[in-house]
Amino acid sequence: MTFLPFRKIFAFGGAAIALSAAFAGQHLPAQADSGMRCDQGTLMGQFAFQSLHNNRYVRASSRRHLAADQASRPGVGKSGSFDVFRVGKKHEGYTYALRSTQNPRLWASLSPIGNGLELSPRVCTSRSRRALFMATGSREGLSLRSMKNRKWVGIGSRNKLVAKFGATNNRTHFLQVQLDSVQGLNGN
Repeated sequence: MTFLPFRKIFAFGGAAIALSAAFAGQHLPAQADSGMRCDQGTLMGQFAFQSLHNNRYVRASSRRHLAADQASRPGVGKSGSFDVFRVGKKHEGYTYALRSTQNPRLWASLSPIGNGLELSPRVCTSRSRRALFMATGSREGLSLRSMKNRKWVGIGSRNKLVAKFGATNNRTHFLQVQLDSVQGLNGN
């Protein structure tokens, strides 16, 4: 399976072409693999993720578990919107962290018990394997792979997000919907 940088995956969306070009020459700080905080990585923008399996958007459900069960597209800064940071590069490609835009102290993370994804208040650094993901894209969308257990994130029972799939399939494909422009590109 070929891993594509997140910026190339954005090219599958209309407004994302400009984002892709803007980040083509950007590099991470040299300390990226020395425990840098995730929010010090490169902010790629604010996004929502829509499951291609059930056409629902990802949001935090009860007890901060992530589920693809929201029918309408989330608004900027609302439940279901995520700030995406590129926080490092491994030999397979870039690693990303997803922070809740509604509550910036919470990061998408693999649960310490089981394989479910949740919003966690744990500190996120470039070494936080539970909160880091690799992305691969296709014409259908993108898939995220947990750096902790090396499994693909997809839709499990009751539409909850789980990192348990050994290969990408119809449950692991998501569309990323850009909700706002990247800070710095428009002088923000």
